[in-house]
Amino acid sequence: MSESGGAHDRETTPVVFIVGHNAESLGLQDHPSADSDGHLLSASVLMMTRSKGDLSPVRVLVGHGVAPETASAMLRKMADLVERAPEILNQDAGATVRALPDGTVSRVQLDLESILTTLDQMPPEIRGRVEQSIRELGFALGEIPTRDEDEEA
Repeated sequence: MSESGGAHDRETTPVVFIVGHNAESLGLQDHPSADSDGHLLSASVLMMTRSKGDLSPVRVLVGHGVAPETASAMLRKMADLVERAPEILNQDAGATVRALPDGTVSRVQLDLESILTTLDQMPPEIRGRVEQSIRELGFALGEIPTRDEDEEA
């Protein structure tokens, strides 16, 4: 892989991540958003640094070893989610939609401040484990983390 231009060949742009999970694998088999197949699907707009001039409008990443039936079912459901909530493809970072079992879609706009407020309400042992991920999420939401790096949890 060539790094011939370094940072000048990269840009930060919004991208839409569409994710499908097996609820049972996450210990969420009773989650209200799980469909009849036990799948949880969501789409979120996040900021991502990528190569300038990237011409692939859609990329798909399927875990190695996933059953073909699971992959194809989730891909169809992802396409259905985009058709039911097409606005997600043009929204600002932090926009999230989730497919619900009744065929509707829930919509929410995430922001770093509300996530940090939730973090403050977590027990210290959990808060410490998720804090760095939340800082990284702040970048992905297109926001600068407001928590001081030296502030103790």
